[in-house]
Amino acid sequence: INTMFTEKIFAQQSLYAEQNALFESEEKFRNTMDSTLIGVYIIQNFKFQYVNPAMCLMFGYSKEEMIENMSPIDLVVPEQKDQVIQNLIDRESGKLKRINDIKCVRANGEVFDTMVLGAATTHKGKAASVGTMIDITERKAAEDELKRSENRATALLEAIPDMVFRMNREGVFLDIKADSKDLYVPSLDEVIDTSYKDILPPDIAELVKHQIYDTLNTGKMHTIEYQLDMKNQGLHDFESRMVQSGENEVTAIVRNITERKKAAEENSTLERQLNQAKRMESIGLMAGGVAHDLNNILSGIVGYPDIILRKIAKDSELVTPVEAIRDSGMRAAAVVEDLLTVARGAASTREIHPLNTLIKEYLAAPECTKLYSLHSNVEIKHNLNASNSNISCSEVHIKKCIMNLVTNGVEAIDGSGTVSISTNEQYINEELSHEKDLAPGQYIVLAIQDDGPGISKQDIEHIFEPFYSKKSLSRSGTGLGLTVVWNTVQDHNGKIFIESSSDGTCFELYFPLEEVFEDMADKREKDVLEIQSTGHGEHILVVDDESLLRDVACEMLTFLGYQVDSVASGEMAIEFVRSHKVDLLLIDMLMEPGINGYETYKEINKLYPGQRAIIASGYSENKDIRATLALGAQNFIKKPYTLEQLALVVRDSLQSQ
Repeated sequence: INTMFTEKIFAQQSLYAEQNALFESEEKFRNTMDSTLIGVYIIQNFKFQYVNPAMCLMFGYSKEEMIENMSPIDLVVPEQKDQVIQNLIDRESGKLKRINDIKCVRANGEVFDTMVLGAATTHKGKAASVGTMIDITERKAAEDELKRSENRATALLEAIPDMVFRMNREGVFLDIKADSKDLYVPSLDEVIDTSYKDILPPDIAELVKHQIYDTLNTGKMHTIEYQLDMKNQGLHDFESRMVQSGENEVTAIVRNITERKKAAEENSTLERQLNQAKRMESIGLMAGGVAHDLNNILSGIVGYPDIILRKIAKDSELVTPVEAIRDSGMRAAAVVEDLLTVARGAASTREIHPLNTLIKEYLAAPECTKLYSLHSNVEIKHNLNASNSNISCSEVHIKKCIMNLVTNGVEAIDGSGTVSISTNEQYINEELSHEKDLAPGQYIVLAIQDDGPGISKQDIEHIFEPFYSKKSLSRSGTGLGLTVVWNTVQDHNGKIFIESSSDGTCFELYFPLEEVFEDMADKREKDVLEIQSTGHGEHILVVDDESLLRDVACEMLTFLGYQVDSVASGEMAIEFVRSHKVDLLLIDMLMEPGINGYETYKEINKLYPGQRAIIASGYSENKDIRATLALGAQNFIKKPYTLEQLALVVRDSLQSQ
């Protein structure tokens, strides 16, 4: 438009200079020029000598008011007066021929924008300047709005953390907004004016090709996801949202969604773990409901045979059947122990044991010997490299973990093969702490590896779930083995990791190491040797609501050389100690009806601060046991217990300070 106006104006200016008579014919001029809304003027000696009607209409003055009476200087904003004066001088001399934008003032005081083009001429034989003026207020407003819109778009674009690519139909990059570190190629210069086909891997390029085609042909936004192997960064996930931004042009907003995908996977894992926890909780409720009663029953089956075996001759024909009764009771107790472990609320004693010793004891145990006999073609090797393998643990649970994992490894092998057991120490620093979700510190790693066919990815996601088993009913396994392992590791503040392929499977169990300077293996042997009659007439009160368990405990303690009394409730125990001093209490944790073991000990401790006590339970909430021990009780013993276990815990409690 400006070019058209400029050419037309210069042609008209030449006509005005040569034919001043044309200005006398206003009707004719109006017919030819008014419709263009272009103001035309002649200025001489800083005064208007001629203005056309459009000029008058533009400013709101009459022709009479403007010609010979007004100067252009009267029609501009104050801050531009000096500029206009200089422009008039330069135009009359022919020095200024370019277009100027001037802010003018109408008769009503309104300020508006104009575009002015002038040139030197003569008027009535004297130097003058002729010019045209166009009201560009609307255009300026549109330009300002466009500029504001562009600024907003730019600000929005800069605020977007994503990469933005503009491409034509052929996939050539026309423009880009991105940080070089986020690009698949080293620099921005390698992107502009090149095609996505020259940059991206063939499979990704094919995806982009279809995305461009679909976007341009439908006019709708299309989204794709893909992975790129970023240099020195590994695989990253990206999402590309493409929209049509021109007739043959698309704009793609590309976002790195690696962290989002990772978070989604973590959420999915957490959701699976939550569902697993809920299933385990259901089993736990079942186990908790029956474990206490079962263990009370088993206490008689385990306890009485133990006493009988110590009273009869070693060559008696009763030894074998009594031992069978006791061993059956212990096996039944182990099944209950598995259920309690699944429940994750199992009451279990924690002592420091060398893991290497527990492994050796399992390898020499009848369970392992039987496993060897059933799978003679599989070799079990061990390489116990950890110099310090002491962990605070429940011995029975850790041994059960070892047994379950070794059994699984052996049974996974068809034909001949090897199961390897190893221990190593590892320090978890801050970096590994985040990677493995373990607190920083020193750990012992128990690794049990087989060279079987491996576990499928689908099965790995479920192997720790209760009753999820791939074993046939004719083989060992109830579906609780790995669930017991998982729960035990969690209860011992550890972690379990699995690696599996067609070459075999490896389970790695991380346990926090304990710094112990005494040789724990020697201590265990010493303790086992000192379980003979250790009592010297100390007075022990047995508190239990089950008559059978009171009788078993009294028989054992009497055999060990202690003076024993028993009561059937916590309330009776409190009344008993008011009139009888006792050296040690053996209190059942759960008693019905009436107060439990914790409440019983709390009341007795008020009467006799520092009263020695042992808490016994087949199943209890850990918080109650911890609270009782924190209150001053010396030890906890798990039902059903053997004579040896009771002897050791009583001796330890009486000797404690």
